[in-house]
Amino acid sequence: LFSTIYSLLFYKGDCIFLMPHGTFEFYQQKKHKIRKLVFSLFLNVILRSRDIHFLVASEAEVPSLKTKFPKNSVTVVGIGVYLQKLIVKEYQNENRIKLIFMGRIAEKKRIDLCMQAVKTLKLMGYQICFEIVGTGNELLLQFLKNLVRELEIEDSVQFLGHLENEELYRVLALSHIFILPSENENFAIAVAESIGASVPVIVSKNVALHNFVNEYKVGITIDNLESNLIVNAILDLLNNYNQYRDNCIQNRSLLDWSSVIVQWVEVLVKENKAVS
Repeated sequence: LFSTIYSLLFYKGDCIFLMPHGTFEFYQQKKHKIRKLVFSLFLNVILRSRDIHFLVASEAEVPSLKTKFPKNSVTVVGIGVYLQKLIVKEYQNENRIKLIFMGRIAEKKRIDLCMQAVKTLKLMGYQICFEIVGTGNELLLQFLKNLVRELEIEDSVQFLGHLENEELYRVLALSHIFILPSENENFAIAVAESIGASVPVIVSKNVALHNFVNEYKVGITIDNLESNLIVNAILDLLNNYNQYRDNCIQNRSLLDWSSVIVQWVEVLVKENKAVS
């Protein structure tokens, strides 16, 4: 937040494009209230004499920004990912399922619901491998490891920690389904990366990218944060797995930076012309 203020104070130009990355979302405003209040006060002072245009990753950020800064333009430009070489998987309707979560380990991601879903699927006779890629709050990480023991699913869950580049992509590309039942995501890069790797996704309606998921049928959106809904979504997805996977392959280019950057350039040129 404050590096943004620093940059705005010392930048000499009049036209500024600012991407707040969810800072002003109604959900995010509940966290670190004092810090964000100070940031907002400074920003409002700067806005009085500068022409600031907000760029956002998804429609989810627009309402809060329009409420807080009604006189400034807010444009959805999206975020891109760098697509890797495809590793196309087949699902043979066996009882083996490889699930993956990747990203920052935080309470709002609701990884605990994924654990409960794994337990239910095991009781149904499925052989589950659920890989958790990422790091985060150590207390939460310990809680999740304790939950794994309580649910007696140690043989089905692996904490892989932080992975990068080729190793990360290899683990992702060999998975069947990516899961993110989050309470709030203003975009979710990991979802885009999964689709780009031809891995269908299961997300909550709180993940802004769920509109893309629904429109292009590259996965399933759950309406409520309940483990049984995750279980049902996994089974529904597996019943028509190859079609969901093919949809990922056919539409993944829409999330590539080479496509997304075109919209960025169009917005930047248009806004700059309007100012000049």
